[in-house]
Formats: sequence, C-alpha cells, structure tokens
Amino acid sequence: MIDAEIRSEEKYMRISIAYNEKREKEKIENKLKELMKEHKTVEFDIHLLNKGKKQIMVIESHEEINRREIGEIFENLIKHLNIKLSNRCK
Repeated sequence: MIDAEIRSEEKYMRISIAYNEKREKEKIENKLKELMKEHKTVEFDIHLLNKGKKQIMVIESHEEINRREIGEIFENLIKHLNIKLSNRCK
C-alpha cells in the first residue's frame, strides 16, 4: 500500500510517499516522470529514504512562483496512484 504526507509552508511544498514494493516505486517514478514532462517549469528535489520495511520517496520544491502548479502535480500523483493520505494531512 502506498501512503503519503504533504507539508506546505509559504515557500516550500513537500510530499513524502511511503511504499513497500519495487513495483510501487516504479509506478510512482513513472507517473512523476510523466508529470514533470507536462510541467517543465517546476523544479523538484527528490530523496529516497529507507525506513525499515518502508521505503520513502520525498519530493520537495522551494519555489514560490509555481506553488499552484506544484499543488496540482501532488494532487495528480495522489489521485492517479490512489494514495492514502496519513491522518496528519487530512
């Protein structure tokens, strides 16, 4: 199961996506590549973390100008991948 947490501040947005299996990671990466082609003006930093059985992909942006576009990308990821948001995000 893929779940996520979103954090947003004035000049910063981040989505942390936790997954268990390699195929889930590939699904996330493929959708992210597709979205990045559509939104070429947005820049992201991507970090991979290993937390025991869970793997976490952290996607963050420090751009103030494209906040709406970044939010749309994160929303699209959540919708397309059928991601469950953690309770902290609801």
